[in-house]
Amino acid sequence: MMDFDTWLSERLRELKTDEAVFGPYITSILEGDEELDQKIEDLDGILSELGATPSVESLTSAQIISRWNEHLATSKDKSKNASTVLEGDNKTESESLIEKQLEQLLRHSPESGGATGSGNEKGVVTDSALRAAILQQYQGLTDESESDDDGESRKKSTMDGLAKNTNASSLLSAQKEMKEQAKAEAAKKREKDKEDRARQKKLAEEKKEKAKKKTAKVERKR
Repeated sequence: MMDFDTWLSERLRELKTDEAVFGPYITSILEGDEELDQKIEDLDGILSELGATPSVESLTSAQIISRWNEHLATSKDKSKNASTVLEGDNKTESESLIEKQLEQLLRHSPESGGATGSGNEKGVVTDSALRAAILQQYQGLTDESESDDDGESRKKSTMDGLAKNTNASSLLSAQKEMKEQAKAEAAKKREKDKEDRARQKKLAEEKKEKAKKKTAKVERKR
């Protein structure tokens, strides 16, 4: 079974919309703290604007939520398997935590793999910036020597705890920023699509009116 991001991107392309914009926005809704009913309402609103119809063939909020739940279940299984395989690994606790946080955060970044399209827009938090931010939180901690002295051990434990708390706050802030960015980009895209449709409709009406006048003119000549 294909992963959630790939599946969602393909379905959005079928609706002839920009999956690089709406994919991260939909994912941010699914990751939010809102109640399920609110998430369904938000998804239905987006899909309605994208032209999706409530049919089996079309993309629905129920399908999105179902695939998202499958994605979460699969991710949990992979995490369990990884913890078993990595037993006896020589990586330090800090290194393992860094990699875990990077994987979770970069997976949902608007510029990460899975979605196509322009990914270098201003204001978007880049993978390299996020990686640097997380690594900076742990700078100097991974090189700290392990000491048998109780005082040194307590000091290291305190520093690790503070670093983790600070890192968690930074991650939440970065995730919130990415969610707001995705929401703004999606709203901008919807407005542009709306204007394009209105312009196309106007052009079609003008062509139709010109055709009528031309036909009437020919009839008068006869």
